[in-house]
Amino acid sequence: TGTDGTPLTNSGTFNEGTSTVIYNGNNGGGNTSIASSVNYYNLSVSNASENYVLTGTTTVNAAGTTNVLNGTLSTGSDYTLSTGKLEITNAGSAIFVANASTIYLTATSGTVFTRGASATFSAGTSSVELTGAGDVFVTDSNITGFYDLVINGTGTKTLVASNTGITHNFTVSAGTVDPDGNAITGSGTNTLTVNAATIKVDQSGPGALDSSYSSFETVTLNTDSTVDFDANVNQGLSTHTYYNVLISSAGGTKALEQSTTINGTLTMQGGSGFNTFDDTYDLNVGSIDIQAGTFTSNGSTITIAGDFSNAGTFSADTSSVIFNGANTATITGTTSFYDLTLTHTAAKEVDFSVTGGAIYTVSHTFTVTGSSGNLITIRSTSGGTKFQFNPTGTASVDYADVQDGGCEGTAIQMSPTNSTNSGNNDSCWFDASLTFSISDTTIGFGPLTILNARWATGDLSGSSSDTAAHTFSIQTSAASGYSLTYFGDLLKSGTDDIDAASITNDADGDPGVTEAFGLGLSTDGSSTIASGYDHNATPASRDWSWVANTITEIVSKTSPVSSTETISAYYLANISSLTVAGDNYSTDVTYIITGNF
Repeated sequence: TGTDGTPLTNSGTFNEGTSTVIYNGNNGGGNTSIASSVNYYNLSVSNASENYVLTGTTTVNAAGTTNVLNGTLSTGSDYTLSTGKLEITNAGSAIFVANASTIYLTATSGTVFTRGASATFSAGTSSVELTGAGDVFVTDSNITGFYDLVINGTGTKTLVASNTGITHNFTVSAGTVDPDGNAITGSGTNTLTVNAATIKVDQSGPGALDSSYSSFETVTLNTDSTVDFDANVNQGLSTHTYYNVLISSAGGTKALEQSTTINGTLTMQGGSGFNTFDDTYDLNVGSIDIQAGTFTSNGSTITIAGDFSNAGTFSADTSSVIFNGANTATITGTTSFYDLTLTHTAAKEVDFSVTGGAIYTVSHTFTVTGSSGNLITIRSTSGGTKFQFNPTGTASVDYADVQDGGCEGTAIQMSPTNSTNSGNNDSCWFDASLTFSISDTTIGFGPLTILNARWATGDLSGSSSDTAAHTFSIQTSAASGYSLTYFGDLLKSGTDDIDAASITNDADGDPGVTEAFGLGLSTDGSSTIASGYDHNATPASRDWSWVANTITEIVSKTSPVSSTETISAYYLANISSLTVAGDNYSTDVTYIITGNF
């Protein structure tokens, strides 16, 4: 109650407890100073004729209140006030003068800002910041004009005033702002900035965001920001570039008003619908998550950089859905597309989820566009389990790598070009194919001699050094690969023959001592050479075998051969001093390749 202008000084310790300090003295010819050397639990001023002034940074407990019961409380030029709540009551002529100060409202519950009908909040060039982590309210009997209003605390901040005015900037950096059906109004030349936080939009009709947050010259929706359309009414998406859009309402339809970009995720959560509204309105979006409700796409082009999840309803109409982002995209939930395109300028992967037995239908055109060295990889989310795909219109698949692709219903044959069959695919993905060729069908050893081994060549002259006689070229789309067998007799001249080889870990057997007619094989791919036929890179480790007049498997693979594999065949012939001379030792060999479709 002191009247000397400094009724409270502190040179010791002031333990505030849960007390209330009320300044109600009148200095007469001057102001009354509010001591900043103490921390208050509750702070009030109450003399209608006095001007109370902060003398420095002042702190009121986060559970407490700064209350202008009457008179004027001024922050001085730019002193900071940190208080749980600020109340400017309805009695008399209560005035709060904020000057250029920062006012932190730190309470975590209740109403953090209250202004009565006869009271005044003079914002100056101040910044009011709500920093408490909790659900709080800002109430006002009339229109409160803030200069800068900043939301930094988590939880929901509900602005109950019929119209909250902001003459400079409104920044939302944490938590959620709820206008509660009211308007938050800018000055026409200021900025609304939303960082990693959420603003609710509850006005109806076109431009709903601009109705809830009106007269801001610039609206900036930064990375990780979310605009939540939460009213059960029809709402239009205003002309902005969004990051995340959340549709949490249970009723009404949310609609585009022009082509729109949502850089983050469009989430349909509450059950209300989303409509692109017009065939000419396109949507560029990071990801789409339909948890409930109906997404009506009309004839729009919907370009998705990330994932697509459908647990509600996707109405494709005549739309085109394009996945073109750099990262792996996952498509989840039974969905019927009209046009579906998978593409990117570099290599890209698209995974189809098998959860819940999802079936993916494309009723018009399915397009996959990769490029040489940049394949579009198509996979199941569960390796070894086929995803179910049902293209029923036309398909153009170029430069793709497909694995675990199932075919559902009346799926057409897609016949990919320049593509890789990585296995476990149903026949709609790749034509059932098996190609096999032999580079030369007549080969010879030339004269046989006891002095050294001989190898057959394609020119019939033979060679005294190890060389391939011919090659087999193999390619197949068979899901379980292939097997290559042969059937042939020994080298014979009349009734005389050269014994079958059974040589292991030897470059050429025992020329001049032991007869041997044998075959060795090598591959430039991943097929398996049967035991006894391994013509490897180390001469001393090579194997030579021949089984006469019995179909014998020599090469096999248990998965498709997407790129042509080349098998090199080497034929060895040794005679001994007891071998009967003959004009022509020869045999016919039949090679049989079997695809395991």
